[in-house]
Amino acid sequence: MGSHRLRVMIVSTLFYICLLRYSLASSCEKTVITQHPSEVEAKEGDTVKFTCIIEEKYNVSTLFVKKDQYNVMIRNVSDYSDREENIVFSGTNHKFTISVTVRNKTDSNTYYCEAGLYGQPSRICGAGTFIKVPVTETESTNGYVIAAVIVGALILVVIVVCVYRRMRQQ
Repeated sequence: MGSHRLRVMIVSTLFYICLLRYSLASSCEKTVITQHPSEVEAKEGDTVKFTCIIEEKYNVSTLFVKKDQYNVMIRNVSDYSDREENIVFSGTNHKFTISVTVRNKTDSNTYYCEAGLYGQPSRICGAGTFIKVPVTETESTNGYVIAAVIVGALILVVIVVCVYRRMRQQ
């Protein structure tokens, strides 16, 4: 029984070490990719393009685009079989363009260019391009309407409770 527990602990420990190694290997070591523009505003249906330039001294193996700092979405753009419909890569390993077609306001985020280097466990990255998808007037108006309906319903409940209590006292 004790040796089984020991094996489980060893396997679990190795699993977590591998997981930690992978998470560290996929992090960005330093910001050396020139990425521009730094910010752009777009509406749904627009295609936003940003350029990433890597100095020739870096021996690039793979290119990535990452959405936000928490790796919500990371895409190997240098592998054409691994593309999302709204993200397209064009160019070379040292100068490339990422085109993002804005589908909805959830595409409003910061997108980072990243590159894996031959023989290196870490990546280099760009400073990011923030794609801002503004809230439409209709969306902001809908929020006020919903808030007004909720407040109105609460006031109606208070009135009904007050009237009910008065009727019970009489």
